Parts: sequence; structure tokens; C-alpha cells
Amino acid sequence: MSLHVYSEYSMLQSTIRLENLVRKAKEYSWPAAAVTDRDTMHGAVAFYRLCRQYQVKSLPGIELWVQGDGAEDQEFPVIALPQNNGGYKQLMQWAGDKQQDKQVTWEQLADSAGCLFILPLEQSEPGTFRKSKNDLYAFFEKWSRRFAPGVLWLEAPKMEEEMEWREAAERFGISMVASPLINMQKSEEARAYKLLQAVKDGRVWKDTVIDRKPFSLEVWQEKATEMYEAGHLNNWRKIADKCHVDLSLGETHMPVFPTPGSSQLLCI
Repeated sequence: MSLHVYSEYSMLQSTIRLENLVRKAKEYSWPAAAVTDRDTMHGAVAFYRLCRQYQVKSLPGIELWVQGDGAEDQEFPVIALPQNNGGYKQLMQWAGDKQQDKQVTWEQLADSAGCLFILPLEQSEPGTFRKSKNDLYAFFEKWSRRFAPGVLWLEAPKMEEEMEWREAAERFGISMVASPLINMQKSEEARAYKLLQAVKDGRVWKDTVIDRKPFSLEVWQEKATEMYEAGHLNNWRKIADKCHVDLSLGETHMPVFPTPGSSQLLCI
């Protein structure tokens, strides 16, 4: 299994349907299934229901694009997974903030409870530092100090790749987990994926260039052991074991609107 998966709820960025994802997780005997759509958890309840139907443990997470230290810094992705119901509620809050174009900062992540975080290699802020060892070390030192032990993880590179990333992770005691972005079910969907990108970019199909080759559930199941070290593959099982979300479905939850100070509402 991978802990970084886009579904149809990542608009125009994935060919994976939620039911296909869960069905494949059951077929492949994965210990759990995760979905981490970009800045949204609109599919979380549907995903949870499907996991219960197929008797697969569910990890309803999110790929959060967070703000760096400065207001001018570009946002970068962090994978967030809930350890418990409190963590799930926190992810829902951040997803709501993102839907309202509110910023979520990396320090909010560090100060939260009940969540686990994975820094991906691609497009992440530390990923841009890979050619600068000093900048990469400074970033990891800052994050390792702010996050509690065992809360922060790094996406593991493929075998024999990204040695600077590996050395930095070892130096600052940050564990790595094999978790590439998966956004197709089968390799045969590459043409359909390119079509989605064409629509997203407003281009005709023949002029569309895929900057980042999509990764499929099928390839992950068949090739993961050839591409990644065994320890990094085993770590996703450790993360899955740390996450337990139990949603109460079918119950009515009324919103609470606390009155300011000691004032009371008068009902007429």
C-alpha cells in the first residue's frame, strides 16, 4: 500500500475511483488503504464507508499545501494522516480552511495532536534544497526540533537514489517510508490521465506535457519491492498501525454556537 494516493476527488489529477482503490486494497491483501486528496477531504466519508464494506482498514488523510515561514514563501505539500478521531477532526478543519482559501502553516501542523505527517520528495520545500546540503540540513533541523518524535516522516527515495536526502534523514533521526504519489489504477490509463491534464491546463491533448510521470496501483503492487528498500516498505505498516479512526455514521451532530462571555440567549 501507499500512504499518498489521489482519488477522483483530486479534480483532474487522478483516474482512481474510490471503490476501485478499496477493492484493489482488498484484492492485494494490503493491511490498510489510504486516500490523501489535495487540500480536500470531500471523499473521506465515502471512502470510510467503502472500507467498512470491504473490511479494509481506512486511513482518510489529506495532502495539505502549507505555508512556509514567510508570507511570500510558496506553499508546499505535506501528507497528513489521522492517528485517532481527534486527528481526523483536525484534518477536516484544515481542509475546510483550505476550501475557504485560508492559509495553513507548517507550525500549525507541528502544534497539533493526533496526526502523522510525511514530507514528500517532489514539490516539497525540502525537495527544492536537495542540491544545497546546508539548506537541506537547516530545514530538517528546524522541523525535527518542532515535531514530536515519531510524528514526522520522510518519503523514501528509490534504491540508491537521493543520497543527500538519506544522509539528512539519518542525521536528524527522521524515519523514511516508501510512499510515492499514486494517481492511476492501471498503467493503461496513462492516456486518460494525460487527457485530464489537458483539461486542467486548458491545452489540446497533443500539446500537453506530463511533467511528472503518474504512478499506478498496479505498478506499485508489482514493482514496489524492486524499487524500494524493505525497511522503507515495512514502515508504512508501522504508520498504518498507529492510525485508528472510528467514525459514527448515521448520527445527527448539531453545530454548537457558544455565546460570548456570560451572555445568555433569550428565546421568545
